[in-house]
Formats: sequence, structure tokens, C-alpha cells
Amino acid sequence: MEQFANLLIIYERNESGDYEYRGIAFAVIKGDYFEVTSTTVELTEEDFFNSAIIGITEDDDYEIEKDAKYAFISHNINQIVDLQIELNMDTNFMIDLIIDWYVDTVLYKRGDGYYSKISYDDYFKNTSMPPKALREKNKNSKTKEKLDVKKVISDMKKKFVAQEEVVESIVSNIYINQMLVDSGDKDLISTSKSAILLDGPTGTGKTAILKEVANKLDLPIVIAKSSDYSASGYVGDSLGDILSGLLEQAEGNLKLAERGIVCMDELDKLASERSNELKMKRAVQHDLLAFIGGSKYNVKKGMSNIEFDTTNLTFIGMGAFTTLSDKKKEVPKSFGLIQTQTNTKPEEKSYEIKDQDYVDYGLERELVGRLTLKTHTNAYSVEDFKRILLESEISPLKMFIKTLKTLGVDNITYDDDFIEEVSKKAYESGFGARGLQAIFLDIRNNLSMNLIDNNLNELHLSKEMFEKVKQKSLRKY
Repeated sequence: MEQFANLLIIYERNESGDYEYRGIAFAVIKGDYFEVTSTTVELTEEDFFNSAIIGITEDDDYEIEKDAKYAFISHNINQIVDLQIELNMDTNFMIDLIIDWYVDTVLYKRGDGYYSKISYDDYFKNTSMPPKALREKNKNSKTKEKLDVKKVISDMKKKFVAQEEVVESIVSNIYINQMLVDSGDKDLISTSKSAILLDGPTGTGKTAILKEVANKLDLPIVIAKSSDYSASGYVGDSLGDILSGLLEQAEGNLKLAERGIVCMDELDKLASERSNELKMKRAVQHDLLAFIGGSKYNVKKGMSNIEFDTTNLTFIGMGAFTTLSDKKKEVPKSFGLIQTQTNTKPEEKSYEIKDQDYVDYGLERELVGRLTLKTHTNAYSVEDFKRILLESEISPLKMFIKTLKTLGVDNITYDDDFIEEVSKKAYESGFGARGLQAIFLDIRNNLSMNLIDNNLNELHLSKEMFEKVKQKSLRKY
């Protein structure tokens, strides 16, 4: 049976019998059956079972055979990619264009039983439906009763193995921030809302954790590089551009954007020691103080400017602080190196970074003080890499097996020696979880011709097989 990857535009049936845009989903369609791989709308299996998949037509005439609660307009991903190649555009941009074509629309049932896609504005001129903003608020608001934060934390820990403590810290503090905003108590918000400094080695999941928690809590998020921004009077992007991006993520909903998450990545690069950059980077740090504390900015929305208040934002500064970490690791025990046990392995040693260390590194004292919660991801040990491979829901090993099964390799096995060797190699690479991903891409690359020829029915991943892959990767001279 042929399989097709599809972009599904989700519409929900309203009390008038028409369908309003709700979100998108990606699915694999197999005949009359489809398996949803990801979706922006929380739907049950029954919702999907009772839905209607409708095709696209040149004249926007849609036929829905049953009065389903949900209707999905299906776009074949291969066709989108073909169009992207033809127009020389990025695939994600093409998908965004298609989504934009349906946002703020209604499938209106005509007298002949077919549906036409019309704008909300035109629709509301002829109906007594309440304004979209009111309906969306009722549909999408996640109250304390609806959101199970413990489940969010539990689910994320299954993905981000060996980073359980930071997951718990990040999720709980962002959630508490949202509850403080809901209280409407300005004094409580200004004194108790957390601004976060998240540091840790590259490849330990900092960015992925923040994106996941934003998705779980249904919050817009913008992650920007600190080095791309400048203070007033200097060349570069402004902090107001971040707010524009946040407003875009919130689909123009200002109230939602104003309680979103702003993450400034590579915060450690604002502590430049080069004299020609130091003045400008200190100026950016001073601008961040007002940004974190709560200020009002003029932000473009369409052709007009609107006022954006940053008081309710959750601000997160993020960076690897590699030089600082390396320095702390070199300090003798009597100067702050804390050894958890006398017979511990080198990678299991720990150290402490204090507020003054960030100041000595080059961050402004006021900025370090304003980032009230300091938390971090940990470097991975060999044992951690093993756990990631075997336990994580997004393990590179599990994704590799899933990929190969999609390509027709049904029987895939591995042994303990293979797991051990891959974990050691990832540890030696120094790239964190990205090192694991690179290893499995190398393995897949070595199998690529067999996969293309479809003559690989089974595969055993062993230490010997991995050694051959490593040998093929060596450069010759």
C-alpha cells in the first residue's frame, strides 16, 4: 500500500455547521487510514477517527461527506517539496505560505452542500458568531485544572535523560511565572517572577528543553543570539526585533506574546574581552536590565506600531560559558572543586559557579543579580550516553531504527558492545548528544546505497561493524 506524508490543515465544526481553522498536523496517510506524527491541536483518537479528510481543488470548492467535528484539508508533502524546488524556496517557507493561506478562514457551507473558504471578516458580516478572539480564548486557555504540570515534567524527563534536575527546575519556574501573571498582582510579579540564567556544555539539550517546555505550556518563544543584537546607536538588530518575533509566534495575539518566553542565547559572548567590542556589549547588557525588569517598546504589527510591555515575559539568558567551566575544573579541591566521592571517575566530579564568577567573567553585576535563578545542564558521562541511547524517547538509536524500518529494514538488532563503543565515541567527541546523532548519521551514510537499492532486510549493530564505519571515515593521504 502506498504511503504519503501529508500536511493537514485542521478545521473544527462550529454550532452553525461551518468549519473554522484550528491548526495543523503532519501525518502519514495509508489508503483510508492515517497516522498523525505531530499536531498543534490536542485531539483524541476518536476525534481523528470521526474526522473527514478533504482534498484541495483549484476553485476552493470543498466536499465534506459527513458532518464531522473536524475536517482536514490534505496537502501532499512531496508536492510541496516539488513546488519548493521549482520556485527555489525553502521547504519550511513553502509550508508556512500554505498555512498562511488558511489562517483566519472559515469553510462556509453553501446552499448546494459544498463548502467555500472565506475570510473571518466576510463570515462574521453574515452571522451572529462571537468575535474570534473570544472564541479562541475559551478554546485555548490552559487553566491550572487542565494543565498537569507533574505530567509535563515526567514526560520531558523521558526525553531529556540525564538532565532530569534542570527539566524540573525550568518547567516549574516557567509555570510559576505564568501563575503569577494570572494573579494580576503587580507587586507579586515584580518581586517573585523568575528570570533565569541557564548554562551548560554544548549539546546538552538547553535549547531543546526550552522549546519543549514552551510547546507543553502553549507559550510563544523566541530564541535569539545575543551577539546579533546591539544597543541604541550601534549597528545590529534591536531588542524590539525580538518582541516582533514573539508577536509573530503568538499569531498577533499581544496578550499571549506579552507572557511568552524570550531566550538570549550565547549570553557569555556579551562578556567580550576585546576592547573594541567591550563598550557596545556592556551597553547591550544595560539594555537587557530594562528589558528584564519590565519596559514598554513600540513594536511593528503590520503597517502600524503597538505598545509591547515586557513586564510579564519570562526571560532566560543562556550560554556555554566554556572558559569559565574549564577554569573551575582546573582549580584544586581546596579552592572550590567539590568531589562527590573519593573513588569517583573524572567525568563524575562536580564544581560550583557562584554569582561573582559570572561577574569576573565579564557580565555586569546588575545583570547577574537580575537573573535570579541560576541553573545548568550537566556534561554527559559515558554512562549517561548509554542511558540516552537506551532510555530516551528521542534516542538517536531509536530514531535510527525507526528511520531504517521506514526504509524497509524490518529486523534491526544491536548488542551491548555496540552501545558501549558508541557511548565512548560520543563522550570523546565533546559535542554532547549531537555527537550521538553524528555517529548514527555516519552509520546510515555507510548503508545508504544498500538502503536505496532496497536490498537490506536485516541489520545487526555490533562493535565490529562500528569499527568499520570509523575506518571508512578516516581521511587518506
